[in-house]
Formats: sequence, C-alpha cells, structure tokens
Amino acid sequence: PTTVATVRLGSDARSVDSSRFKGFEDKYLIGGTYWPPQYSIMDGETLEPMKVVSTRGNTVDGDYHPEPRVASIVGSLTKPEWVVNVKETGMILLVDYSDIKNLKTTTIESAKFLHDGGWDASGRYFMVAANASNKVAAVDTKTGKLAALVDTAKIPHPGRGANFVHPEFGPVWSTGHLGDDVVSLISTASDDPKCQVQGSQLEGGSGTEDAGRRQPVREDPSEVEELLGRRADEPRA
Repeated sequence: PTTVATVRLGSDARSVDSSRFKGFEDKYLIGGTYWPPQYSIMDGETLEPMKVVSTRGNTVDGDYHPEPRVASIVGSLTKPEWVVNVKETGMILLVDYSDIKNLKTTTIESAKFLHDGGWDASGRYFMVAANASNKVAAVDTKTGKLAALVDTAKIPHPGRGANFVHPEFGPVWSTGHLGDDVVSLISTASDDPKCQVQGSQLEGGSGTEDAGRRQPVREDPSEVEELLGRRADEPRA
C-alpha cells in the first residue's frame, strides 16, 4: 500500500466515508472533525476540498451549542446521501451530495451525545447510539425520517453493532454497553409495517436465560407503536 494523497481536515478528525450510491461510487469523500466542529467534502480522487460545513447550532433541547463535534459518518446505498451524526446536538444530518454546489441537508432530531453505530441487515436503517442519553436512534434512510428512538441500558456502545437472525424475533441488530453485562437487541425485521422497529434488552451477556422477558414481534401495528423504545423489563398491561 502506498499513500497517494493526504489532506488535513482539522486538529482532531473523527470519521470519514466515501460516496457509495450507484453512479457516485468514490466520487466524493466526506470527513468530520471534533475540532473545528464541521464536516468537509472532498474530491474522491485528489482529496481537494470542495465544501466545508459548520455543525454549530441548537441541540434537540433548543439550546445553542458552539462546538458540537462530528461523530460517525456513513454513506447510504439507498440514496446519494451521507448520514452525519452530530454528537452534542443530537442532530442527525442526511447530506445529499447529488449537487455539491447546491447542497441539501435533512436534519433529524434524535437524542444528544450521538456516537457510533451501524446498518441493519437490510441496509435501510442506520442504528446510532446516543450513548450518554442511553438510547439508540434508528434512522430510516429510505424515508429520511427517524424510525424510532429506543431506550436501552446505560451507555450503549455498539461500534458497528452486530446483525443476526434470532430464532424467535427474526433479524435483529445488537449493541453492547460500556461497563455493563447487557446486550440490547432491536428488531429490524422488514419493511412490513407489521414489523416496525422495537426494543428488547437481554441481561447477563448471553441472552439465552431471559427469553421470558423479551418482546415478540407484534402482529398489530398499534401494539408495535405503543412499545417503541420501551425496555423489555418495564411493566406492561
């Protein structure tokens, strides 16, 4: 391997990704920084900067934050967009790179202290931990909206998380937690409205002992909506 190009984005860079949508493969590169609080868009071949965008702004609570850091960034395969997670504000930015000169951004409110995350098995939902808020946000990159904000145990810290097929719940995305023997599973079953995102939490590491406390996939969409973000060990009627 040989270094063919370098660029300095700031004094503390956090995450980079390329454009991934069909027709834009590796055409652009995006990089986020802790300082300055911004993300930069570059030419994918030369790394020449094309656009620098500040992330300063209001938090989900309505307070202005002067130095919100850029956490994880991922490229969508659903649209020509990047998912940019702004840590302290709790804002998730869907940055449309189809027209760099006339950049369009969709801002999604979630929860503060966004950090890392990964895709569900379908590649449609991006699951990102708001770790100091003890939540995981599920972003639907097809609709450009927040699908769910799921309460978890303290400090979810997934890295990219893990996808697997559970024998009872079907496809799930999982995350561990800093300093705790908890694994949280979030159902990402399908695009079927009967199988919307819902939360489930397993304690004790393996998850095999707690089947009686897990939430099954609901057949009634209203039941699913009622359970969004509810921890599996909370009382239910």
